[in-house]
Amino acid sequence: VGLRNGDTFPVSYSTTATEVSGVGTYAITSNVTDLDNKLKNYEVQSVPGTLAVTKAPLTVTADNQTREYGEVNSDFTGTSVGLRNGDTFPVSYSTSATSDSAVGKYDIIPSVADQGGKLANYEVQTEKGQLTITKAPFTVTVDDKTREYGDPNPIFTSTSVGLRNGDTFPVSYSTSATADSAVGEYDIIPTVADQGDKLANYEVQTEKGQLTISKAPFTVTVDDQTREYGDPNPVFTSTSVGLRNGDTFPITYSTEAAARSAVGQYDITPTVADQGGKLSNYVVQTEKGKLTVTQAPLTIRPADASRLYGEVNPAFTGTLDGLKNSDDIPVAYTTAATAESPVGDYSITSAVTEPDGTASNYRITLQQGSLAVGKAELSFAATDAERVYGQPNPSLTGTSSGLKNGDAITADYTTAASEASSVGSYEIKIGLNDPDGRLANYNATLVPGTLTVTKASLLVTPHNAVRWTSHPNPDLTGALSGLANQDEITARYRSIAVEDSPAGEYPVTAELDDPDGKLSNYDVQLMEGTLKVYDPPRIGFSGSDGPHEVTGDIALPSQDAEGYEVVWTSSSPDTVVTATGKVNRPAFVPGDSGDVRVIVTAETRIDGSDYSVEYEIVVKEADLTNEQAVEWDLDALEIGYADGDSTDQVTGPLQLPVTGEWGSDIIWTSSRPNIVNAESGEASRPAYTEGDVSVELTATVTKGTVSGTKKFAVRVLRLDPVAVSLHTDLSRYTMIYGQEKTIEVTATYSDDTVRSHLSGVTYTVLDASIVEVDSNGRAQAKTPGTTKVTIGYEGLTIEVELTVYLPYTGTPQNRPTATIIRPDGTETTVDIGIDRIEEGVVTIKESGMVILGQTTVDKLLAMNPEAALLLQGDSATIGVKLAGLQSATESEARTTWTFGAERLSEAPESVKASGSRSDLLTDYVRFSAGLNDEVPFQMQTLLLGDGEMPDGAVLVRIDEQTGQFRFVPASFAMKDGRSVAEFKVTGPGIYAVLNHQVSFKDMDGHWAGREAELLASKLIVQGRGDGGFDPEGRLTRAEAAALLVRALGLRPTASGQGDGTFYDTAGKWYEDEVAAAYGAGLIQGYAAGEFRPDEGVSREQLAVMIMRAVRSAGTDFGNARQGVRLTDAADVSDWAANAVREAAEAGIVQGNERGEFQPNRSVTRAQMVVMLYRMLSGMQYI
Repeated sequence: VGLRNGDTFPVSYSTTATEVSGVGTYAITSNVTDLDNKLKNYEVQSVPGTLAVTKAPLTVTADNQTREYGEVNSDFTGTSVGLRNGDTFPVSYSTSATSDSAVGKYDIIPSVADQGGKLANYEVQTEKGQLTITKAPFTVTVDDKTREYGDPNPIFTSTSVGLRNGDTFPVSYSTSATADSAVGEYDIIPTVADQGDKLANYEVQTEKGQLTISKAPFTVTVDDQTREYGDPNPVFTSTSVGLRNGDTFPITYSTEAAARSAVGQYDITPTVADQGGKLSNYVVQTEKGKLTVTQAPLTIRPADASRLYGEVNPAFTGTLDGLKNSDDIPVAYTTAATAESPVGDYSITSAVTEPDGTASNYRITLQQGSLAVGKAELSFAATDAERVYGQPNPSLTGTSSGLKNGDAITADYTTAASEASSVGSYEIKIGLNDPDGRLANYNATLVPGTLTVTKASLLVTPHNAVRWTSHPNPDLTGALSGLANQDEITARYRSIAVEDSPAGEYPVTAELDDPDGKLSNYDVQLMEGTLKVYDPPRIGFSGSDGPHEVTGDIALPSQDAEGYEVVWTSSSPDTVVTATGKVNRPAFVPGDSGDVRVIVTAETRIDGSDYSVEYEIVVKEADLTNEQAVEWDLDALEIGYADGDSTDQVTGPLQLPVTGEWGSDIIWTSSRPNIVNAESGEASRPAYTEGDVSVELTATVTKGTVSGTKKFAVRVLRLDPVAVSLHTDLSRYTMIYGQEKTIEVTATYSDDTVRSHLSGVTYTVLDASIVEVDSNGRAQAKTPGTTKVTIGYEGLTIEVELTVYLPYTGTPQNRPTATIIRPDGTETTVDIGIDRIEEGVVTIKESGMVILGQTTVDKLLAMNPEAALLLQGDSATIGVKLAGLQSATESEARTTWTFGAERLSEAPESVKASGSRSDLLTDYVRFSAGLNDEVPFQMQTLLLGDGEMPDGAVLVRIDEQTGQFRFVPASFAMKDGRSVAEFKVTGPGIYAVLNHQVSFKDMDGHWAGREAELLASKLIVQGRGDGGFDPEGRLTRAEAAALLVRALGLRPTASGQGDGTFYDTAGKWYEDEVAAAYGAGLIQGYAAGEFRPDEGVSREQLAVMIMRAVRSAGTDFGNARQGVRLTDAADVSDWAANAVREAAEAGIVQGNERGEFQPNRSVTRAQMVVMLYRMLSGMQYI
C-alpha cells in the first residue's frame, strides 16, 4: 500500500517455520528488493503476518489376517495414513487367539508408541483388524504303480499331506487287477480310517492311483564291426535280452556301407521277424550297431630319376601300392633340386594334391626317390691368330660350348710370343677362371690354337715441301712407315734447290742407315718427294686506294698460293684489323691531322719453318659519325633525383634528359608506368601493403639511323603504414560511483602490427554528467547511469558503453541478491554475501539452482574485477569467476545466468538401464551450468560423509546417454570433519563417488600390480580376458589414446560419432576416445586420414604423448626434477628428445638397470600403467 508513479518493488516473504516445525504459531516477515534505486523515496513499514501450524490427522488401521487351524499367529501388520516430515512411530498388535484356538474370528488391536515426542502433533485414530481360523486341508494321494504282464501286484502306497500335531490315520487299498489281468490300467482305491476321532479337524480329500500292466521289454543289440576301406562287409551279429517262455525270433541286418563307401561309421540296422505271433507280447527295442570303415594302407614310392647339371628336372613318376576300387589319387612329386643345383643326389618327395578327396580313405605312407644330377660336357677351343712382326699380339679369343645356368666360367688365352719375337708359329694356351666354384659340375675339354708372326712392311716416303722465294730451304723430312720394336733404321733427305732458286718444283730423295742390321726383317719400298718454291701473298686495296693512301678496307689473304694459313699483324691493331681487313680510319680531331702509318706483316709457318713479309701503308683520318655521337651521349647520360633520393630510395620526381650533348634525341620508357611516368618523371609511391616497387627505366638515344639504349633500375618506396581498426580492452565498462578507470585503446595498422599508448586519441562522451573522460582515456564516474563514448584516431572511430552503479552497502535496500530454486521446486530470493569482496570472494550459502542477474554481475565486478562467486550447498560447492560471465556478453547479450548443484533422489534412468553396478559412497549430484553449459566453473567440490574415504574411492561422471561411469581427476581431503572431493577437471554433469575395488589374477606379486589394480579401480584401465590384465601384452595406439583421454578426464564426442578425422577408427570401440585425443593435441595421425590403431607404441612415442597430456592439463613438473640420466639418450629421435628428457626429469620414465631407456622398444601394458600412474600422481590427479 502506498506505491506511486507506477513504481513496483519485488517483495519476498519468509518465516522461521519449516515443514518440520511443530504445532504452534510463527511470524511471516517480508523483504522488499530495490531494483531501480527508488525505494529511498518511501518510508517502508513492514507488518508481519502469522502462520498457524495445526495437528495433522493420523489413522492406524490393523490389517485383517487369516490362518489355518493349528498354525501360530503370523506377524501382524497395519497401515498408517497421515504421517508428515518423515516421522515414524512404532505400532504393536495384540489378539486373544493362540495356536490351540478353535476355528472362528478374533480381534487384532493396534497400539501406537510415541517415539521422538512428536505424536502430540497428530490426532490419532486406531481401527481393529480380524484374525480368521479355518480348517486344515488333508489330502491322501495313492501312488501310481506299474508291473509287467504276468508279474504279481506290487505293494500299494500313498502320500498324506496336511496332517498336524502328530496325527496319523491308517490307509487301506483295493484294485480289480489280478496276476492274470490283461495289459491295461486299473484303479487303486484308498480308504482312510478315523483313528483317535481327529479326522473332523480336517477337510479330507482322496485321490485314486493307477496300476499299469505293461509289455515285457525285449532288446536286440547289434554288435559293432570294423573293416578296411574297399573290403567287403563282415558277417553281422547281435545280442538279445528279455525273451521269456523260451521264445525265439529270427533277426536280419542291413547297412548303407558298400565296398566303395568312404572311411567313417555306418549304422547296422536289425530287423526282428515275428515268428509264432508272439512278438506283440514284447516292447521291442533295437539298438543299432556301428560298422567302422577304417583307412586302407597306401604306400607312395617316387621313381628314381637322373639328369645332367643345368638341365630342367624330368617329369617325376611313382607307384601307389595299396589302391582299391580303382581309385584315382592325384600325387605331386617334387624335389629341392633346380637347374642351378650342383652335381649330386637329391631327394624326390611326394604329396597328395587333394588330401580331402578319395585320399582321405587311405592311411598313406610317403617314401622318397632319388634324383641324380650328373656332370655336363664343357668345351673351350682357342681361335688361331696372325700378326705382323713388331706388332702387339692381337686379342686372343676362343669359343666355348656347354655352359649352363649362366655360370661365370671364363677362359684366358695366352702365348709365349711377344712383339720382339721372330717370325714363326706360337702355341695359344687356355686357362680357365671359376670364381663361383662351378667347374666341378663339368667335364671340361681344352683345345689350343696357333699364333703366326709375319714380316713387316717398311715404306720410306720423303715429305713434299714448299717455301716462299728468297728464303732458304726448310729442313727436309720424310716418314718411315712400318718400323717396329724401336729398330734404329733412319733416313736422310736432300734437294738440288738453293735460296735464290726461282719459283718452281724440285725433287726430294732419301737414303737409309741400318747400324743394327735389322733391315732384313722388312719389305722396303723407297719413294720420291717434291720441294715447291713460290711467291708470298700480297695486300689487296679498295678502289683507287694504294699503299700511301688507304680510306677503305683492305684484302688480306688468309692463305698463300699453296693454301697455308697466313697470319697478318698490324703495328696499329685499332686502325687495321688484320683478322677481317677492316680499316678504322682515325677519328676526326678538329684542327689536327689524324693520318696513321701502319706496318702490316704477313706470316706463315710451313712444316716447322717460319716465313714473313712486311708492307707499309698510310691510313687517312675519318669524319665524325652518328655512332660516335650516340656512344658519347650514352656514356654521359644520368638520371637526376630529388633531394635525399637515390637509386634505391625514390620518393620524389625524377629528372629524365631528352637531348644529348652530341646532338642525340633521348626517349624514355618505364617498366611500371603507373609507378614512374616516363614522360614527366613523376613517381607515384605504392600503398604500404603493396611493398616497395622496383622500376626499370630505359633510355633510347638516337642520331640519324644509329641508336642505343641504357637501362636504369630504381626502387620506389611504399607509403608509410596506416591504422585500419581500433579496439578497446573491453566492449562494455562498468564502474562504481566515484571510481576511476582507464580505457585502453589499441590500433591495428596496415602492416598487421598492433600499437598501444597512442597519441592523438579523442574521446567524446554522449552524457558527460554520468562519466567524464580526459584526453588520456581516464574515465571518472560522476553519477549512476549509462552513456556511450566515441573514440577517434587517425580518421577511425569506435563506440563503447559505460555504466555507473551505486555501490552495494549491505543494507536491505541496497544489497546484491540472487534467486534460488530449491530442490523441492520452490523459489526464493537470497542475499549474496559481500563481506569478503575485497578478497575477491562473494558467497551464496544455499542448495539448488542460482539465477544471477547480469546487472548484479556487473555491479559486483565494478566493486572488484577479480571477484568470484562461491555457491556453498549441503552437497556441493561451485566457484564461478564473475569476469567469465561478463566476457561472455561481448558476443551475446545476456540478462541472467543459471547454474548450481542438486542431489538426485535416485539413480539416473540411463544408469538403471545400463545395469551399472558399484558401491556408491554418495548420492548422485547434478551440476548445471546453464542451458548451453556456458557458465565456466573455476572450482568444484563434492561434500561427502564423515570420516576418510577408502583407497578405492573414485569420483565419476555419469554418461547420461549410456549410463556408464567415467573417471574424473580429483583429490580427497578432510575439511571441517567431512571428506571432500576436489575436482581437478571441472564442468557440468552428474557426479558420484564410488568404492570400486579391482584385482587381476595375473598381477599377484607383479612389479606393476599395485599400479594396474589402482588405475583399474579408478576406471582408467581395463583387463583382458577372464579376470586377467595381460601385463606383457603389447600396447596399441588406440589403447594409448583411450587411456590418456580417460586419465585426463576428457569428454569424448557423442558415442559412436567420432569426428571423421581417421577413416580406420570409424565404428570401433575407441573411435570417440581417439577423436578426443586428437582434438586435445595428444596424438597425431598419418597421411590420408589414417591412424593405424592396431600398431604398437614405442617408448619414445609414449613419452611424447604423455608430455603432451601433461602440458594440455597445464601441469608443471619443473620443480620436481629428479635428474634421471639415460645412458642411451643419444639414441632418442630428435623429434622426441625434449619429451623424453622432460619425462625422465619428472620421474615418469626411467631406465633399466643399465640406465637404458630403449626408445624404440614397444611398450607393454604393464609399462604403460606404471608411467600413467607416475604422471597422474605427479599431477595430483589421483
